Amino acid sequence: MFIPDHACHILQTARRSRNEAIQFGFRDKSPLPLGSNEMKIRAFLIASAGLEVGAGLALLVSPAWTASILIGAPFDTPADSVVGRVAAGALLALGVACWTAQAAQLPSGVTGIVTAMLIYNVITAGALTFAATALHLFGVGLWPTVVVHTLMAVWCLVLLSKRS
Repeated sequence: MFIPDHACHILQTARRSRNEAIQFGFRDKSPLPLGSNEMKIRAFLIASAGLEVGAGLALLVSPAWTASILIGAPFDTPADSVVGRVAAGALLALGVACWTAQAAQLPSGVTGIVTAMLIYNVITAGALTFAATALHLFGVGLWPTVVVHTLMAVWCLVLLSKRS
């Protein structure tokens, strides 16, 4: 089959542009098939964004109230408020990172975000379990929070196992 030179040039340019786009993490904007791994990652990132922004806003507005629900202990010194608000900033940053990652075309760097969320969820579940068992701190929201962070960590592991 004969292909004119200008057609070959157009095909080569298109192929090169597509490869460069993929290299920089852009994909076509076709809808994701339901049940695809990208759809599951997007759902995880949306859930993480909502949870972390919600917790971050609660800590930002009232660190003492949020801590009393979580661990049932006083959290009323000026230092406690500063630490609570710094934690709020970290949670809000995690939420924004998850939200912006899910809104993009899921670049290959999303594995790093899911890995970071795995580390965060494991440490948080472990620290709160330690607070309950070793330090005897109990708040009405402690065990539900441990369960949520444990489930989110498991979700991270499932997503990461499917990406490798």
